[in-house]
Amino acid sequence: MKHLFLPFKIALAANSFSVLFNVINDCDETYNYWEPLHFISTNGEGGGFQTWEYSPSFGLRSYLYLWFFGWPSYLSFFMGFPNWLAFLLVRFFLGLVSAVSASLLSSTVATYIYSNNQKQISELDLTKRKVLFSFLLSFCCCISPGNFLSSTTFLPSGPSASLTALMLVFWLKRCYFLAVGCVAFTGLIVWPFAAVLGIPLAVYMMFSGKMYRLVKLVILWTFLLVPPLVLVDSFYFGRFILAPFNIIRYNLFPQIKQQSGSASQLYGTEPISFYIKNYILNQNLLCIFALLLLLISAVKYILRPLFQTKIVSVSGHSDTNTSLPDIRLIVCSSLVIWNGIFFLQSHKEERFLFPCYPFISVASAVFMLGLIETFNSNTRPTYIRHIALFIVLVSCSVTFLLTVSRIFTLIRWYSSPIFLVKHIPVPSFQSNKPLLCIGREWHYFPSRFLLPGGAENWRIGFVQSAFSGQLPGQFAKPLSNGVVSSSTRIDGSHFNSENVEEIDRFITNESNECTYILDRDSPPGVREKWYVADQKTWFSLVNRTTIEPNNYNPDDNLLGQSLTFLRQFLRIFYIPILSEKIDHRIYLHILARYGNELTV
Repeated sequence: MKHLFLPFKIALAANSFSVLFNVINDCDETYNYWEPLHFISTNGEGGGFQTWEYSPSFGLRSYLYLWFFGWPSYLSFFMGFPNWLAFLLVRFFLGLVSAVSASLLSSTVATYIYSNNQKQISELDLTKRKVLFSFLLSFCCCISPGNFLSSTTFLPSGPSASLTALMLVFWLKRCYFLAVGCVAFTGLIVWPFAAVLGIPLAVYMMFSGKMYRLVKLVILWTFLLVPPLVLVDSFYFGRFILAPFNIIRYNLFPQIKQQSGSASQLYGTEPISFYIKNYILNQNLLCIFALLLLLISAVKYILRPLFQTKIVSVSGHSDTNTSLPDIRLIVCSSLVIWNGIFFLQSHKEERFLFPCYPFISVASAVFMLGLIETFNSNTRPTYIRHIALFIVLVSCSVTFLLTVSRIFTLIRWYSSPIFLVKHIPVPSFQSNKPLLCIGREWHYFPSRFLLPGGAENWRIGFVQSAFSGQLPGQFAKPLSNGVVSSSTRIDGSHFNSENVEEIDRFITNESNECTYILDRDSPPGVREKWYVADQKTWFSLVNRTTIEPNNYNPDDNLLGQSLTFLRQFLRIFYIPILSEKIDHRIYLHILARYGNELTV
């Protein structure tokens, strides 16, 4: 069992760090998940932002997802714990699910690879090799910036990665009931698009004489999951809703004026290089190893039948087992399918890559194992056999250093919003609740969970900024009977599905109404006010440094003039002292209006 417990300890330690220090770098996580969870788990008393996806008119998001992964929040509020603890407990649960899936994946793949090689080596040596490979795979799964971001995120793509790993675990264990169940749960409850990673499993079952079993399992899981999904969502929306169908229909069959292609393009488009950069940042050397395995496997499999196992043994021999597919074929086909789909989409998000991270980890670990086994032959000189091991050790060391450096960059430069909101003074108990206004930093707001003194003592509002799309509205206040569904069944604000700005979102007279404003000290854009410069009305209550992309003046620093690449590297990877000097820093502020000191 060492090859199970060791990976679990590694995963739990890495994910616990993420629980405490992970940033919220996607506004969807706040407004589409944390805010609705806060609203329904506090029974509407703490308030919450309502996006158009949660409008009963559209119904693109499922409340059942919030129940499955946000249940610690309900328990926390029921026990009377503070909001911030509820936030951490939800993150810890997400991290625990990720840790369990990563440890099971490491143990299962190690057992699977060495399952047909027991005649070649002793039982003791076999156990040692399993432990070493499970350690290597758990390292690839957990020691990366991608895992730091995805393991505790409330975005559906995070749990999708965990469920994808579990699908692979049960597939390799031949437990098809649970393997298909993971795909079904992902597609119906979590994120419908992640179900495409179940295509290799479906193809394998169809071509290995399990077609009838596949159909039975799909029907069974549909009957198990759809009724509670429809019941919960229909209760909250007040009408029949099938959220997975709605979100697929919206993205694949849009009815948007003057818009062709996916409706997701309304929220921005990026070139293919966007995903390449994200892979390098979040998986560094691991994505290179996965790509090499993909290329090598493609050459090998051109002339070989599909789904025929050829496992390279620890002694350099081969065993063949036609009942199960080669692990390389599974991970490579999954990577090709996922990246082939999402690289072709115009709208790209960092989080869209999360579900395929387990396959990146397995592919990179298998590549490093193959590298070691290729050189590990008794017929080769000793120094030759040590070359591959040296390469793997150096690669793991470089990966670890790059990971630590990148994670510290995220914490150092992008944790400011969480820090600032947590350090606003606790409001005094008075009838007029303080109003926190958010303008051009609206996408940085980390949710009501982190407001000091409880969100029920605060009001949150928007002021105009250069952003011209649709901002979230507010859930309507529950009726006097305290039933939260009385709010979720109506539109708290006016919503549209075309990302058109709604004017009812804004505070009209922020100078008189706002108690605090979240703002930065860089010059304002169109429709924006420079609140930091208005020192007659506002003063900085608390501030913290951050960096602003594409806003670096090379004249500020001689080193930055001559070493552009180094400057960019130090913005991406944190190196003490040097990064502090190179990066162009700005300040995020919580500004307080003069005359409101009584709220402190």
